[in-house]
Amino acid sequence: MKRVFLDTSALYSILTHTDKFHENTRKKYISLIDSGYELWITEWVFEECVSLIWYRTGKDNGIRTALWMLEHFYLYRFEEWEIKEILKLSGESDASLSLVDFSLMYVVQKEKALVFTLDRELKELLGSSAV
Repeated sequence: MKRVFLDTSALYSILTHTDKFHENTRKKYISLIDSGYELWITEWVFEECVSLIWYRTGKDNGIRTALWMLEHFYLYRFEEWEIKEILKLSGESDASLSLVDFSLMYVVQKEKALVFTLDRELKELLGSSAV
């Protein structure tokens, strides 16, 4: 099965109707589903996105969003040894990515998957693995 991991920028845009990229990301999201991709998020993307929505729109909406995400995406959980690898990767890189983005880079390469992101630098670093 083909896997695609969503990053926070794409996920937030899908969930936020007022986001300027919402319509395009929603169409891409539907296209990925229609093409038979398994949609994944990492636990760090989950936490980052829920926290963002919780902070910006309130606790109730944050909880609803978290429950919706758990119903619609597979959740990738990192092992301790993987977290150490991600920290090593981020420490050795000159890229100005967040730790969450480094974790996506790691998991996409490890799982030979794709990433759905709006982040330009992450797209450039992952090349053909980015959609």
